[in-house]
Amino acid sequence: MSNDHIHQLIALITSAAKTIEDEFAKSPEPIIPTLDDVKPHPLDGSPGDAIRRAVAIMDGACAQLCASVAPPSHTIVNRGLGVTEAGCLDVVVNNKIPDLLKDRPEGVHVATLAKASGLDAGKLERIMRRLATSHIFREVGESVFANNRLSVQLLSDNGLSSLTMFFMDEIDKGSSVLNETLTDPVFGPSYQPQHTPWNKSSKYPRPWFAFHQAGPVETPEGAKSAERFTKTMSAFIPAVGRQGAIDIYPWGDLPNGASVCDIGGNLGQFLALLHKKHPHLKLKLQDLPIIIKQAQEEYWPAEAPDALEKQSIEFKTIDFTKEAPIPGCDVYFTSIEILKHIKSVMKPDSRILISEHILRPAVADPETKSAPAPLLPNGGVGGIRPYNMDLTMMIIVNAKERTFSEFKRLGDGAGLKFEKLWNNGESDILEFRLP
Repeated sequence: MSNDHIHQLIALITSAAKTIEDEFAKSPEPIIPTLDDVKPHPLDGSPGDAIRRAVAIMDGACAQLCASVAPPSHTIVNRGLGVTEAGCLDVVVNNKIPDLLKDRPEGVHVATLAKASGLDAGKLERIMRRLATSHIFREVGESVFANNRLSVQLLSDNGLSSLTMFFMDEIDKGSSVLNETLTDPVFGPSYQPQHTPWNKSSKYPRPWFAFHQAGPVETPEGAKSAERFTKTMSAFIPAVGRQGAIDIYPWGDLPNGASVCDIGGNLGQFLALLHKKHPHLKLKLQDLPIIIKQAQEEYWPAEAPDALEKQSIEFKTIDFTKEAPIPGCDVYFTSIEILKHIKSVMKPDSRILISEHILRPAVADPETKSAPAPLLPNGGVGGIRPYNMDLTMMIIVNAKERTFSEFKRLGDGAGLKFEKLWNNGESDILEFRLP
């Protein structure tokens, strides 16, 4: 036995930091910002594959190093107490504390923040200090707080604010009754979408999607949640690196006018990014009626008006459970496993691209690439977001993320041939074709 595993982890951290530094050096602003800097950096929205992979290694190695050298009780207690951060985030985003600090680098006294938000000053101060201690906000003087590089992401006009509210309001509350749900004699063994932790916490008897679709008269909170959820996708796509699918797949090799149908694509955030880089493609967006209406009337006129002018984008509603998508497209891009419906409308040379998180076992798997030793083969904390998304799916709709083998079996069951895995780090692309 030796301390080699510690030195290996330190070496991984050092190497990853050097990679990140080198990538920043190539950008228009070569200096890595400090946490006190609130100005956006050119690499924030699209850091590139090298930085994404280096950050994942650094995340995993730092967490594994701390867990290795600290007393076990230290780590377990801190993990358990970590639930307080979610509640603190819920308070600041719902009361728009980051907005109150906008353009105030000198900071604002907590008494002023409390008066503007209607919160108790003493309690708000403790919440702000808890978040500042984990680098969200900064305390520039005693009881005086300012925004920093992380807290500006929570401004109300940033989609990450809506995403955080979604996590706190629906996922965190569902998580709090996870054990109660699993031990329930009806809900526990059920995979029905109305038997979820979210159902148990919300007391709503129908599936989560029905809660969003029922309308403001039947479920005013559901309508509010649906509007908020739509806003989250603009932030979620770059946060998980899903826009990397534009770089790793050879879209440029598709002929002029080739059709790409995004099924369940929300407002079409991915298609808008695709259009900017590959305007030769004909795009088709399918989703629920309320989402398609917003996409047509609000999102695309603002984000890609030229696509509307050139009629490069078509909008069509779809009922995912009953209807097949637009027939005869060259590419069907989806993260919803409705493969049999898609197969029925494919041309002989069509292909389906599934952009999804792929769960990797925490042991070596011959079908997927392992992270560098001594990290866990799946990257550990550096690759934990897909597992969090898997539990999110369980909590709200009783669905799941899948392993590579499960995706291949899904394709086989739909009568499709697996073609290729396009590795994008966190959110990969699986390509299927007709046999």
